[in-house]
Amino acid sequence: MKHYSATVQCPGCGHRFSVCVHAPPLVASGKAVTVLCPNNASKVQVPPGALMPVESCPAGAVVVKDDRRWWVRWWDGIRRDGVR
Repeated sequence: MKHYSATVQCPGCGHRFSVCVHAPPLVASGKAVTVLCPNNASKVQVPPGALMPVESCPAGAVVVKDDRRWWVRWWDGIRRDGVR
């Protein structure tokens, strides 16, 4: 599985932390990912250009997964790529 990682800074408290995305379709969509700051739970946007491929996630990173059910992911793939 490919992981994508970025270091972001919370605009509310200035805390810098790592984010690791375990869902390549989220990165490929080109949309920003929103995570919660571990210090004060405020929302922080991770721009899609900041996410870079990495071998493994940094220690202590906030992990973003694709938590949809398997059939929703399958159906989105069918709608996006068509029937093979």
